[in-house]
Amino acid sequence: KLEQIYLPLEFPHTGIGNPGRREHVLIPESGGSSACVVDLHSKSVIKKIRATGGRQFGGHAVFSADGSRFYCSEFEASPSGKGFVSEWRSSDFPPIRTVSSGGRFPHDVAMARDGLSITASNLGVEEGKHAKSSGTFVSRIELSSGKVIERTELEDDPNDLNTDPERGGRSLAKDDPVM
Repeated sequence: KLEQIYLPLEFPHTGIGNPGRREHVLIPESGGSSACVVDLHSKSVIKKIRATGGRQFGGHAVFSADGSRFYCSEFEASPSGKGFVSEWRSSDFPPIRTVSSGGRFPHDVAMARDGLSITASNLGVEEGKHAKSSGTFVSRIELSSGKVIERTELEDDPNDLNTDPERGGRSLAKDDPVM
């Protein structure tokens, strides 16, 4: 049986399940200022949240392993696009803090296995030796300090990409013949 839940969102992007409250799903907009927390049991929106500082959500978020916090990609409106990762408490949904994403227009965010850092993919950076208006930069952000501790530019020439899976890598999908 397929059921629909009305979402008061203009640009819903993805649903992220809370590992601590499996009935709760966070749905942020991509390029919009709103996100909703949906209760799948009651089939209702239990909270609508707004991006911090008048920014826009980048469309993705990640929960801590225990589900007590979640982290969203956010950015300032064009032309700036200055990027942030916002930290929220998932029990009552107040924002806790925002930190720099290390670039512009962040989209994806992911939690490290050890829970000590987050990575954010950014479409360009504003400062430093990599400054340019485009490209994909992955930043690793230390959660304890909120500082960018590493930034890597991903290869943006599809002809130079090695799409063959590599054995023995550090990827979560390593040695997976499908991946």
